[in-house]
Amino acid sequence: MPQTPPTARRSDVPLTRFHNHTGEVLDLALKAPVTLTKHGRAQWKISDAGYYDRLEALAAGNVLAALNRQHLFSADLTDDMIGRI
Repeated sequence: MPQTPPTARRSDVPLTRFHNHTGEVLDLALKAPVTLTKHGRAQWKISDAGYYDRLEALAAGNVLAALNRQHLFSADLTDDMIGRI
């Protein structure tokens, strides 16, 4: 089976390839989570810290904070906001 270079658009990277191309795999993880595999099975996920923080916030039930949204009541809207809506 041909080995996929770590720069290809795949989220699965064998552990050996990670050891040999650490910097490239970490750069990929900044764009999307990367799954490190060992003997063809998923073992670890690598992602940027912001992605992990959002997942933690979602798991804790802080959906608005995780999505960087604010809750507003209609009484809090300004006339300008109402006009734009």
